[in-house]
Amino acid sequence: MVHSVAEKAASHPAREPQADGAPESLESAPGATLKMGGAAGRRWFAILLGAWLVVNGIGLTIYHYRTQPVEAALSNEVDLGRFQYLPSREERPRLLKASFHLHVALAPSTQQASRERLAARKYRVQQDLEELLRRAHPGDFEDPRLRDLKRQLLEQINETLGMPALAEVIITELELVGNDGGPAETPRARDTQPGSSPPTSAATHH
Repeated sequence: MVHSVAEKAASHPAREPQADGAPESLESAPGATLKMGGAAGRRWFAILLGAWLVVNGIGLTIYHYRTQPVEAALSNEVDLGRFQYLPSREERPRLLKASFHLHVALAPSTQQASRERLAARKYRVQQDLEELLRRAHPGDFEDPRLRDLKRQLLEQINETLGMPALAEVIITELELVGNDGGPAETPRARDTQPGSSPPTSAATHH
């Protein structure tokens, strides 16, 4: 009995104590390495995910900032430039000259198509408006709201474009010059004076 115990002790020598911090056996080292690798992988995944979220947030902010001016530029109002009306000098009307800035408001239902058609026929529209102004009368400018003149301009532009493109015609920076070279009298003041205006006229565009 004693002999067998001694033989077992000889065949299985006692393990030497190991230094602090060292693994108990080489067999446990691969498992510890896998555990350390898994923790590092999760840490890198979290870092990459955070970076992806930051980059996407910056991208969305830049996209929103850059699309704001585009949306603002797509107003339904379009500037057609400045036009000038010159009555015939032979008739010597009370109104010597009229000039104004012309804008149009596109119809909401056909805004995109109207914008494209207006861009494609820009010079044809300009030509037809100049011809219309050559047929105009000084009396067209006597209405403070220019209602009849605006109606004529709107109908002419829609006819040139071949579609009901406009919702409104807007006239700004109206300047009226009287026969004496000074500012023309206001329409309300002229209404009290006798006389009529000649039908012939000329028009220019700036």
